[in-house]
Amino acid sequence: MAIGALKALQQHGLQVPDNVQIIGFDNVTFSQYSYPALTTIHQSTDQLGEKAAERLIQSMQENHLDSNGRIVVPVHLVERETTQAWRV
Repeated sequence: MAIGALKALQQHGLQVPDNVQIIGFDNVTFSQYSYPALTTIHQSTDQLGEKAAERLIQSMQENHLDSNGRIVVPVHLVERETTQAWRV
């Protein structure tokens, strides 16, 4: 969606990151090849899958599904060209 927003902004004559800054999520491969390259949030899908599988196995062993439980996987910012540091 962020790449689509980038394209739409460019079609309307807005400059990224000068007029609008964009941050995507998931760090998909296309992010690094867009122009300008998309700043994005990275979350390990491997770690997310492992934690989900652990939760599923635990639920099966306990014969109880905890629908209120949360799985937290750390994220980090991958800074590229669609954002710029705030100037003070």
